[in-house]
Amino acid sequence: MLAACPGGEGLRFEPLGAGLWWLPGTGGEASDANRGAVSNLLLARHQGRLWLLGSGPTPAFGRLLACRVQQQFGQPVAAVINPWARAELVLGNAGLPAAEVWAHRQVAEAMREQCAHCVERLQQRLGAAASDLGSAPVRLPTRWFDGDHGRLGPFDWWRLPRAAGRVVTVWRHRGAGVSAAHGLLWFDGPPDGRDAELALLAASTARLQGAPFSADRWVGEQGPLGAPGAVHEQAAYWQALLAAARQGVEQGGLADAAPAPPSPWAAHPRHALNWQRAWRQAENGLLQPPAR
Repeated sequence: MLAACPGGEGLRFEPLGAGLWWLPGTGGEASDANRGAVSNLLLARHQGRLWLLGSGPTPAFGRLLACRVQQQFGQPVAAVINPWARAELVLGNAGLPAAEVWAHRQVAEAMREQCAHCVERLQQRLGAAASDLGSAPVRLPTRWFDGDHGRLGPFDWWRLPRAAGRVVTVWRHRGAGVSAAHGLLWFDGPPDGRDAELALLAASTARLQGAPFSADRWVGEQGPLGAPGAVHEQAAYWQALLAAARQGVEQGGLADAAPAPPSPWAAHPRHALNWQRAWRQAENGLLQPPAR
């Protein structure tokens, strides 16, 4: 019998179909209590190899994940895919040294540019658990792919923009009717517009509603699985928020006095932050001189 993996009691693999498992994150912000494991991950078996979509927030988590996969499935993780440049999803790479690490070229470039700052930001959030990052927390992807869409392992993928020069990749498991849209969808409250250009984020979210992205079930950055109707709800949320911000700015309103538009997520802290961001970007759009 294999020895237990220290600290691995809360890590679980929920089957979503033949050869596909969901590893739920805790949701919320990274903290010392959750050790940064806030984002959802997927594990898939393809042609006898195990593929991870996302590697978790720290090298320590990556080592734990490697141990649990070996314990439960009797084989190591062969390949990791980094779906976008978010510390909580990619810093586990360094804890999986035997695995290939794949990413879209633009994701890999963003990681190269952002990872140092992202490590500092995550270190502050983790507090007492920051030691999980170790002395060398960043392992960049060495296997790149490019273009707008393609296939990799058991997945089809698409590239969608989140901000100028910053992309996310959407992944559909070919056998299970499950798609993952890290960086676009959240199912524990409103989506998160942090570090995004909201008009681009809204357009990318709206694209998920139709072909070729159709899926029976969606995995978001955080929260439970989402149905197709939940994707429509998030697309409509961005449209309403951006329209209200543009109207308020054009009418000469002030950000401090402008109430956020009604939303089922009105009490969620992300909603207030999204509204501030929408207003600021609407102001910037109004003040920016027209292109010649």
